[in-house]
Amino acid sequence: MKQFVSRALLAGALACLPAIATAANYDESVNGDISGVPAAPTTIAFTEGANVIKGTAGTPADYDVISFTIPDGHQLSSLYLDAYSNLGYQSFVGLQNSATWTTGLGNLVVGETLMGYALYDAGLVGTNLLADMGVNGAGFGSGFTPPLPSGAYSFLIQDTTSPFSYQFTFNVTAVPEPATIGLAALGLLAIARIRRR
Repeated sequence: MKQFVSRALLAGALACLPAIATAANYDESVNGDISGVPAAPTTIAFTEGANVIKGTAGTPADYDVISFTIPDGHQLSSLYLDAYSNLGYQSFVGLQNSATWTTGLGNLVVGETLMGYALYDAGLVGTNLLADMGVNGAGFGSGFTPPLPSGAYSFLIQDTTSPFSYQFTFNVTAVPEPATIGLAALGLLAIARIRRR
């Protein structure tokens, strides 16, 4: 009986944990050039899991402007720089709370219009940039504290001096419901107690 109860509790606890899923993938070399037009960004449908964007940008001739929506009941929990190649320069990524990019490009980006931004280089590969973006945005009076809630956002990727390649992973997770968290915790405590006996 104890074995049945512990297996049932374990199954219940595991069912409450978020699923790891592969979500949207956009590779500019496969899916087409990412828009450089602020009023008409490339729209990517994010879903739960790891949403990967891979592309090239740089110089005033090639900006990448992306629009994405975090679905209701979900959040952007992290934004990892997976790969980056440039000739020793830093690049810029900016975030707005809008489905279109409403400020300028290049040196005409107005900081007060941003939720957040980050400067990044090869030394930050493997780093979650989301918290730094929120802190940097706070310097202009906006900012945010991760995770980023559901809603429509736009994202600018640029370097005004040098072409570069990049890959980002946007990790979208379900917002945990308080009852689910409590149930999972209760199940894990029960399993631990049974094991100790």
